[in-house]
Amino acid sequence: MHLFIIPGNPPALYFYKLWAEEIQRAYPECSVCISPYPCLPTSDNSSRYLREIAAVHGQELLNFHKSSKKKVMIIGHSLGAWMALRLLEEYNTVIEQCILLYPFLQRPNIKGRAILKSIRYLYRMPFIENLLVGCRSILETVCGDLKYVTDEELRTSLALAYHEYEVIGRHTGVIQIPEQVRKKLHMIYCNQDTWCSSNTINEIRHLISCERTDAKHDFITSTQERAIVLKALLLRAGYNLSPLTP
Repeated sequence: MHLFIIPGNPPALYFYKLWAEEIQRAYPECSVCISPYPCLPTSDNSSRYLREIAAVHGQELLNFHKSSKKKVMIIGHSLGAWMALRLLEEYNTVIEQCILLYPFLQRPNIKGRAILKSIRYLYRMPFIENLLVGCRSILETVCGDLKYVTDEELRTSLALAYHEYEVIGRHTGVIQIPEQVRKKLHMIYCNQDTWCSSNTINEIRHLISCERTDAKHDFITSTQERAIVLKALLLRAGYNLSPLTP
């Protein structure tokens, strides 16, 4: 099995790489590719910016497929699910399955909107990136996991959040999922999710297969929750779960 993982935001590769190592220790025959987010120049066109990001992930996908010579399972976590849907539409022939993992696809709840809106206004200030990077030690006392996020990832995260607000955070229309790709799609969701609201879950569950887990949206920082999510993924793929079974 070949897993192509598109991270969420912040794109903290440290945790996703830990997950990849855990998968490959349990299943040595599995190949895993974590697709990093590029740091692109600032753009005034948010839709174009996110699609350019998706295009970079698409090239990573094609490279991974070329090296593995087999169809790939895409796992898009949070914002990565939005990216994964773009790739599924464009590169359908190389994708075996596409997992929307706690997907961020439309307007979040009030807390999520407040976070994105705040970042949107802060990001317009030319000094804010350098200020936040310079205050890392203070910020890390509030969020200990921040120490695993690089300066470049922090800058990329701010840019992504700015454009997420414009394209996804304000979107209240219907989530577009072409009928011809729905059989390859599966959603994994959780309760009380800031970014994957109940509206999103209810809308998607009528279109594709879905499964609820007890992990949180930001499961990636927890070893135990990563195991829960992996089990759900591999069950979906019809994989032998004996190494994960107590």
